[in-house]
Amino acid sequence: MQNEQQRLKWGRIGILVFLLMAVATIVLADTSNGGAPASAKLNEAAFKEHIAERIRVMKSPKDPRFLQAGAQHVTIEKSVPITTPGGTLYGVRFRVTTPTDEKETEVITLIVDPSGTLIYPDVQELATGKSLVRDAMSELRVIEHIDPSYGKEIYRGSGQHDVILISDPFCPHCRKAWSWIVENKAKVRSLRTAHFPLSPASEVACMAMDDLKALGTKPFEVEDYAYTFLNPSNDPKAVVRQFMDGFAEFKKANGEDVDAALKKLEEKYQKTVQKERADAQSIGVMSTPEIFVDGKMVDGFNVAKLTEMFK
Repeated sequence: MQNEQQRLKWGRIGILVFLLMAVATIVLADTSNGGAPASAKLNEAAFKEHIAERIRVMKSPKDPRFLQAGAQHVTIEKSVPITTPGGTLYGVRFRVTTPTDEKETEVITLIVDPSGTLIYPDVQELATGKSLVRDAMSELRVIEHIDPSYGKEIYRGSGQHDVILISDPFCPHCRKAWSWIVENKAKVRSLRTAHFPLSPASEVACMAMDDLKALGTKPFEVEDYAYTFLNPSNDPKAVVRQFMDGFAEFKKANGEDVDAALKKLEEKYQKTVQKERADAQSIGVMSTPEIFVDGKMVDGFNVAKLTEMFK
């Protein structure tokens, strides 16, 4: 899965600010000689106040509406205690709603101390390097239910499984997931996709894909090109050039001037692509890829789990 900081960087709400809070990193020694102290209860009220304060500090200079951010804009959906030799931490899944008319939302997971004051990027045993928080964070990322009509259907076959893929065309694990799904296409009844671009360049790739579909190019062919043949460049113009080289109809519709074509794509599709990502964030998508097989979530590209579910 994509790096968590990279994921947060492109959120519409700008939740990267939470990574700028005071962060404590703990590495733990061998735990075989003793257990953890009794846990303290998570101070949920303090946690929500600290999150709201950080939103006000970081967002209000550019948008005064964020001065209204308060604890009421932070909803804790789930918290999981994490036992360590130094005490109990908490994995917290929470939803932030902007204090604006748009009421944009995003779901975030963090590891915090019981006081709700400090963020912990990870907690590892010093001797083994084993993460003590990985299982809890995986539990928090699970989306229990997804609308079977989520995304757009790009393929219908004669198999027995309905698959939804939420991904970034430039994410290496997403590309591997796409390849696996294509290899097992005979077992797929319906394949639906939704895009979650994590950089400006991949955002442009999603715009170009939308444009090609609007031009009548087969959606599966478009997705396969983006996830299989497209070079994941960091340069949006290079992405546009590749689509021009790959699809004559795209070049004919947008012309040969890359700058003009890029501007045209942004004017037509940027808001749509950003909304698609925001919609994914609002249901709890926090990283890519996220795959749903017959309504059940597979967090990341987990070949063993996918293989089991495709039996």
